[in-house]
Amino acid sequence: QDLLQDDIDDPTLEDVGTTPDQAGYGLKVAMEKVRLALTFNRAKRAELALQLSELRVREARLMMAEDKLESLEKSRSQYRKYIDLAEKNIDEIDDDNALEKQARLRVRLDEQSNQIDELESVILIKANGLSDAQKEKLLALIEEFKSQNQDVEVRFNNKNEAIKTKLKARGSSEEEIENEFDDEVNKTKNLTREDILERKVQHQVGQA
Repeated sequence: QDLLQDDIDDPTLEDVGTTPDQAGYGLKVAMEKVRLALTFNRAKRAELALQLSELRVREARLMMAEDKLESLEKSRSQYRKYIDLAEKNIDEIDDDNALEKQARLRVRLDEQSNQIDELESVILIKANGLSDAQKEKLLALIEEFKSQNQDVEVRFNNKNEAIKTKLKARGSSEEEIENEFDDEVNKTKNLTREDILERKVQHQVGQA
């Protein structure tokens, strides 16, 4: 029970906004789709789609912790749509500043994977005491999240290899490419870490 409460109180879940069990969720999703429609750059659209799919996982964590399984299904359904959109746009990212774009996507994918792991932990806790049929449904749900996340990972890795091949053809070595990519990942992580720390401070102030 304490673990579930910790999940609900997690400051990274503070900014999920309207959740699937609340009025106005449909409007929230509609506004997200407008943002995507107005994002014409392929890399930025892929990043935004990953950001929104991660938001669906965080919503699912909250709904699971609060035993709102029907609402969780809404998050899962939207997650699938955003993952599909991310995959399509990753394929069509152009070569300009390719490593910087890929680094931003790498960080998004890693964070999303972490959120799915957290969701799995909540599901495994909730599965205790349920019937076999209920357990199977919950385990199937987490496998769907995992499977779709792995699909976009494969698409990302294929694109990354294609970019590396082009950069090598232009004279860059494997080591130079890896070092530049790692540098870009670290830059993005530092920016993301600062954002998380700011949210934690705001959360602590709100709890005071």
